[in-house]
Amino acid sequence: MKQKMTLCSLLLGTGLISGLTAQAAEYQVQVGDSFSSIAAAHQMDMYQLAEANQMTINDLLLPGQVLQVADNWVASPSASQETSYTVQYGDSLSAIAAKFGMDMYQLAQLNGMDIYGLLLPGQVLTVTATAQQVQTATSDYYLPGFTYEAGINYPVGQCTWAVQKLTGWAGDWWGNAADWARNAAAQGFLVGSQPQVGSIVVWDDGGYGHVAYVTEVNQWGQIQVLEANYNGLQWIDNYRGWFTPTVYQGSVSYIYPPAY
Repeated sequence: MKQKMTLCSLLLGTGLISGLTAQAAEYQVQVGDSFSSIAAAHQMDMYQLAEANQMTINDLLLPGQVLQVADNWVASPSASQETSYTVQYGDSLSAIAAKFGMDMYQLAQLNGMDIYGLLLPGQVLTVTATAQQVQTATSDYYLPGFTYEAGINYPVGQCTWAVQKLTGWAGDWWGNAADWARNAAAQGFLVGSQPQVGSIVVWDDGGYGHVAYVTEVNQWGQIQVLEANYNGLQWIDNYRGWFTPTVYQGSVSYIYPPAY
């Protein structure tokens, strides 16, 4: 008998688009598309995509429908300035990058690191940002009524919040947990059916879904994970020990880290 886990609530990507302009293009809706998957494929926010087409994210998308999308984002002429930032306890590359309107890969490269490099409190990093980006990076597209942590683009306590916080590389525009595998694949991440340590496990149960971070895998295909919002417990922990991921409702897939 399949068990059903607590579903994650609605979530939303970041609005790190200030200081940018877009070249318009058209996209024809395909079977199975959603606002979140189309937005992710074009590096947009789903709310921005809906607004650009005089729609809301709750409107029905029909195969063959033509949407206006951003073909690519280009920097506007506002000048960026280089400065330094002292790492604080609990910081991550993704959190620091978000504060300054940067991508964490760009931040790592600027400091001669990779995204898995260890950050130590007191360490000084070089950062770049425009004033406009810094001002709007943490608030433009957050859902009202939810609490957010700097650099994490999903509400605190949700499964999606936990996984982005734990990995540092989970995307900012991947939609509800059930949409993560599809949206990650659209952004070039490898997605498969075999559990690997360091991967993100995704359950698509037809609702909001659930995601968790895989910490251990054994020879019988069982896994251990860190997660949040399991049975309503909204903090990060290993709640289940060893378990078989396929006994839960919905299909199971894994998003592998960039270096995989």
